[in-house]
Amino acid sequence: MKAKLLILSLSLVFSFCNFSKANKTLVATSQNIKTKTMQTCKTFKCLKQNENTNIKMEGFFRKFTPNKQGKGAGHMFWDWEILLEDSIAIPVKAIDVSLELSKFENKKVSVNAFMFYGIVIGSDNPNEQSARGYRIDINNIKTLKF
Repeated sequence: MKAKLLILSLSLVFSFCNFSKANKTLVATSQNIKTKTMQTCKTFKCLKQNENTNIKMEGFFRKFTPNKQGKGAGHMFWDWEILLEDSIAIPVKAIDVSLELSKFENKKVSVNAFMFYGIVIGSDNPNEQSARGYRIDINNIKTLKF
């Protein structure tokens, strides 16, 4: 009986030590996640690498510029876009529809956004026309100084 009690006691002590070590590892891991800083994207390559994730980005906010030739030439599919450092413009929309984007026109901006890649025009119905591409879904936006 004493041997069983001793084995049970040792098992409990060993289990508690392992739990304590695992708990310390979990706490350290969660602290690392909290302190990890998000990369600020300024180029299309960076945006592409972060598609379908939340990102921080910077660029020049302007009216949407429609294609001059090809499919959709001359059509205003969007109201706004962000021009990146590598001269590629990506259309934007505000997640919060009450966000007044016009006050950011022709200004350098910083945005926290979801970098969406998927069907941006149309639907996923194979019998309908649609277009896949990138869109910046803005969560918040602020003006930067040049």
